Amino acid sequence: MNSKAIIAIFAVVIVVVGGSATFIMMNNGGSDDVTLILGTTEVTGPISTSSSSFYEQRRMIVQEPIIGFDHTSTYEKLTAESYTSKDNVTWDVKLKSGIVWSDGEKYTSDDIKHTVDIYSIARPNVVSNIDSVIVVDETNFKIVLKKAASELGGVVSNMPILPWHIWKDYKITTAEDYQKITDIGAFIGTGPYKVSSLNSTGDELTYVFNGKFRESAPKVTKIIFKHYGQEGAMVAALLAGEIDATYNYGTPGISASYLDKIKGASNVDYMNVITGGIPADILFNMRNSVAADANFRNAFKYAVDYEEIIKYVAPATGSVANSGLAPPTIDGYVDTAKLAKDMTMAERYMKAYFTDHSLTWGSDKVSVDVLVWSTSDADRFTNIFNLLKEQLAKINVTLNPISAIGAEFSPTARSEKTAMTIWFMTDAAIKNYAGFAAHYISATGTLKFVFGDSAVNDAYEQIVTDMNAATTDAAKKSCAERFQKFYEENAVAIPLYWGGYIQPYSTSFTGWKCSPSSGLLSYDNLFGLQKA
Repeated sequence: MNSKAIIAIFAVVIVVVGGSATFIMMNNGGSDDVTLILGTTEVTGPISTSSSSFYEQRRMIVQEPIIGFDHTSTYEKLTAESYTSKDNVTWDVKLKSGIVWSDGEKYTSDDIKHTVDIYSIARPNVVSNIDSVIVVDETNFKIVLKKAASELGGVVSNMPILPWHIWKDYKITTAEDYQKITDIGAFIGTGPYKVSSLNSTGDELTYVFNGKFRESAPKVTKIIFKHYGQEGAMVAALLAGEIDATYNYGTPGISASYLDKIKGASNVDYMNVITGGIPADILFNMRNSVAADANFRNAFKYAVDYEEIIKYVAPATGSVANSGLAPPTIDGYVDTAKLAKDMTMAERYMKAYFTDHSLTWGSDKVSVDVLVWSTSDADRFTNIFNLLKEQLAKINVTLNPISAIGAEFSPTARSEKTAMTIWFMTDAAIKNYAGFAAHYISATGTLKFVFGDSAVNDAYEQIVTDMNAATTDAAKKSCAERFQKFYEENAVAIPLYWGGYIQPYSTSFTGWKCSPSSGLLSYDNLFGLQKA
C-alpha cells in the first residue's frame, strides 16, 4: 500500500431522568404554592410523541418509568415496590400499592405490559432488550429480557409508562400511528405533575400539580416552559426577571460566553455543575477500518492536545479526562492515567502503523473522511473537528469533513467504512444501560457504541459476560474496574475531556440544586425551592 487514501468515516452525534417517591398521600397543594418559569431554546409545542424535549419532560415529572434516577443519578424505585432476579434475565417486579393515574384510574401491571407492546412498534430502541412482560396480577409482573442485564433500571429507566385505559383506543399498529398522538389526555401520568395547557402559538407549555400523586405536593406546584428562539434572548429574559432559570434538554445549562453577564447580575446567580459525564469522546470502529489497528488508535490518543480542546470548547467547565473513559461519578471508577499529549509517543505508534501497512513516513498520508452530523450543538462539533484536524496533521493523518443529515448516520450500515465517532454523553446517559456505563456495555450485551456490533476481542467478551451475570455490587464494581483497564490499555475509546455546564438561576428563590442527571427538573428543586 502506498499513498492511496485509506478511507474511513467519522460521525458526530449528541445524546443526552428523575427520581422519586415512597409514601402514599393524596394532596391538592398547599398555601406556599410556587410557580416556576423555565426558559428553553427548544420548541415546547405541539404536545407530541415526536418531540424529544417533551418526551424527556414527561419522563421526569409526568409519566414515570417504574425505575428511574434520583438526584444523585442512582437508580431508584419509582412506581416499583421491588424488583428481583436470580439470573438477570427474568425479573420479578412488584408495584407500589394504591397508585392511580392523574384521572383517578387504577395503575396496574397491564399498563406496563401494553406500554412495552406500544414501544416495540413505535420506539423499538426504548425496549430493545425486553422480550416480553408477563402479567401475574394487578401489581405483580415479570419482565423477561432478551439478554441478561445486571441492573433492570438500565433497561426501563428510559421508558415512561403510558395509560392503557386511554391508549387502547388509539390502535397503534405503526410508528406513524404513534407519532400522530397529540391529545393532552394521552399524556396523563402517575408523577407529581400533569400537562395543563399549551398556548395557541405553541411557545408556552404549563404543568400543574397532579392532585392524585401518592406523595404530598411539591413546593413548586406549577411549571411553565417558555420558548425562546435564541439563547441570548433567553439569558436576557432571565436577567430581566421574566423567567426563573434556564432549561434545555441535552444541554441543561448555558454557553460559557454568557458567563460574564451572569456574574455581573444582582438578581441572578449560577452553579458550575460538574456532571462527571463525558461531553465529548472518540469511539473507534474495531472492524474493517484504519482504527482497527491499535497503533493508529494509540497514535491518535497521544496526538490530541486535550488542554487546547478544553481552552477553545469548554474553558469554563472542562478538565482533562483519564484514559479509562468512565467519569469519577460512576460506581466502580478507577483512577487510570490522565490523558496527555505526547508527540514522541504519537510518532512512534504512527510510524509502526506506516511500517505495517507499507507506507512511507514523510511522504504518504492516511486520509480519514469525517462525517459531521449537524445538531443544535453544531458549533462545538465543528470546533472540535477543526482542532483535531490540525493536531492529527502533525502525524500525517488527514481528516476530511463530510456533511450529512441524521438519517444518513447508521453505525451498522456504515460499519465497513466508519473509523470513529465523536459522541457527547452525560453521566445519566452513561449509567442508563447496564448500571455503570453505556460505553462499557449496552443493555443487549453488545459493544453498543463501538461500530460493527462485534466484540473487540475475547477478553472484552468475557467482561461483558461477567457484567451481565453480576448480581452483587462487588461483582459489578469489579467488572467496571476491568472495563476501565481494558479501555486504558486498548484505546478503543478516548474521552476528549470531562466537564459540566453553567446553570444560572434567579435569586428570588432559595434552595436551588442541579442534578447531574436531570438538571433543574430534580425532585430536590421541585420539593425544596422556596421564595427568598
